[in-house]
Amino acid sequence: MKIFYVDGLDCAHCAMKIEEKLNTLPGINGAALNFATGELRIQSNLDDTQLTEQIQTILKQLEPDAVLRTQQLVSHQHGNSHNSCDCSDSCEEKRNKKHQLMPRLPLLLLGTAVLLLIPALMLKGSIASAVLFFLSGLAAGYQVFWKGLKKLRTLTLDENILLLIAFIAAFLIGEYFEACLVVILFSVGELLEDHAVERSKKSIEALTQIRPETAGVLRDGKIYELPCEDVQIGDTIVVKPGERIPLDCVVLSGNSQTDNAAITGESVPVPAAEGSALSSGGINLSSALTCRVTHSFVDSTASRIIEMVKDSAAKKGNAEAFISRFAKIYTPIVIIIALLLAVVPPLAGLGSYSQWVYTALVLLVAACPCAIVISVPLTFFSCIGAASRRGVLIKGGKYVEALAQSDAIAFDKTGTLTTGQLTVDKITPADESISRDALLMLAAACERYSTHPIAKAVLEAVPEEKLAGLDISDSTEIRGMGTSAVINGVKYLCGAGRMMEKAGLSLDGLPEANIYVADPVQKRVLGAISVKDTLRPESKSTLAQLKQLGIKTVMLLSGDRKEAVEACAKELKIECRAELLPENKVTAVEQLKTEHKKTAFVGDGINDAPVLAAADVGIAMGLGSDSAIEAADMVLVSGNLSSLPGGIRLAKKAMRIIYFNVVFALLAKLAVFVLALFGLGQMWMAVFADVGVSIIAVLNAARLMKQK
Repeated sequence: MKIFYVDGLDCAHCAMKIEEKLNTLPGINGAALNFATGELRIQSNLDDTQLTEQIQTILKQLEPDAVLRTQQLVSHQHGNSHNSCDCSDSCEEKRNKKHQLMPRLPLLLLGTAVLLLIPALMLKGSIASAVLFFLSGLAAGYQVFWKGLKKLRTLTLDENILLLIAFIAAFLIGEYFEACLVVILFSVGELLEDHAVERSKKSIEALTQIRPETAGVLRDGKIYELPCEDVQIGDTIVVKPGERIPLDCVVLSGNSQTDNAAITGESVPVPAAEGSALSSGGINLSSALTCRVTHSFVDSTASRIIEMVKDSAAKKGNAEAFISRFAKIYTPIVIIIALLLAVVPPLAGLGSYSQWVYTALVLLVAACPCAIVISVPLTFFSCIGAASRRGVLIKGGKYVEALAQSDAIAFDKTGTLTTGQLTVDKITPADESISRDALLMLAAACERYSTHPIAKAVLEAVPEEKLAGLDISDSTEIRGMGTSAVINGVKYLCGAGRMMEKAGLSLDGLPEANIYVADPVQKRVLGAISVKDTLRPESKSTLAQLKQLGIKTVMLLSGDRKEAVEACAKELKIECRAELLPENKVTAVEQLKTEHKKTAFVGDGINDAPVLAAADVGIAMGLGSDSAIEAADMVLVSGNLSSLPGGIRLAKKAMRIIYFNVVFALLAKLAVFVLALFGLGQMWMAVFADVGVSIIAVLNAARLMKQK
């Protein structure tokens, strides 16, 4: 994956065309350009020089004012460093200078245009009036016309060219005032739209500023500010009050509180004392903390969250794909219709050329698809950004769509609907030849290297020093069944009932339990061990909210024993299936998918990775298992189920906004088209159907970022 940054993108339609063009080039296997952040991600087997040349060629053709960078610009706030690309001057300084000067120039030109318009109206009908009208239009539309002329050289159709054509044609048919008015209104609308888009971009960019670039590393009694990339696992860092935590770490000394709202969405500060694990991106609130780094810069929580949010642009939904296809055919068709309107009716004697040329111009100005194109990706990214601020990471627009449409959700049990903090409940030896303590010791020895929650519960029940005296070898984990190990020269099995059955061992006389311990050589089961778990406090309320959100089917799918699963399902009043291997869970989810619009699965742990990948939306609990997070399409960062309904609400609202924006834009344009055909359409209406509707679409999409 190669990452570039494109400055100067002011049109979502143009960004979409750049992305589409890049995806057609040989040597490029996939390109995704995020209009909101300007980030361009490319999968390519070309070397950096060839790839950069290819990108710059496309930018020159489609967006001549765009500037390509190879590094991200990072502000100096909160101890961050500044990376710049290989330019003679700082790109950040250039960009800041542009943002300071550019708004003044259009305002100055617009003021000049209005001043010229007043005497032009007073002298209406004279040559001087025509000249003043022309100068007024030229002043108001200088930047638009210049962009249009540059696009004409590359034969690229966009709103700038359409406005240039409309201005010239209106002058040729003697509509001087209309020509000036449409340019002035368009320029005002462009300024407002740019302002709205820029505010949305800044809100979205703020999501990626949760990670400091430097850390205070403690060495030889002194604190050195070093780039986070250079800090090693095991280094000691000092986090001062008010600073963001730069890397995942464990507190060695100090007592404070941390604000984790940017990471997990939790609004209440969390205590931090010796032994507390801290996630990067949180803010240390009250006093200095000395910590030991546990994860590298790349693998820290904040880095993983930022990468997921940025990478989401590459996973487009059906709505984006449809809009992309629609825009390809929409603009050429409208231009053909406009040309026919300008020529055919006058030839048929249905009116004058000036009348129908004016109608065609109204159609052209109103036709630009920017309002439709900009609303979809901006809404998706606003939704993803708003969700991430609440501790819910959604990996792309396609998953926002699927989440909004989901009417069935399946849950894993242990660690998902329950706390996952299992404890040993009952120990039942098969006979008097083995004691309870000896049975538990053998189980712990077999499970010593397993990460399964049940294994952890057994290990916690046995002191480590007792296990240290055993000779344990050939420890093997059998997925979905259990473990085996050679202990003091004797092989033992430890696992679920199906493991015993597969080994040909009888469970007669033993109660149902989570795990059994057996001696396969002597062909006998030594005993059974049960563990107990408790429901998460938020499980019942979360399921109730899901039903209110239109989720028709909620099911519990677990590999745990039938007795425990049914007890949990009964308490939650949901359907269940127990004693499922990972492949059985996949089959169960595939069946749900055939019966419902979309199906989501919520789980955690290595065993859940296959079923997370099989669901329409795989939802992982917390940033725990790498394989589960990789397979999942959505992550509940806090590991708290209560954030799931909020994520679904955001997804549903995002889809409502997209549908509204698209339908509103099309109806506004259609209304102008119809009015124009009946001779009632005016240029100002066309301008509203273009930039006015775009502004409304942008502001509507930005509402998601402000939702509480």
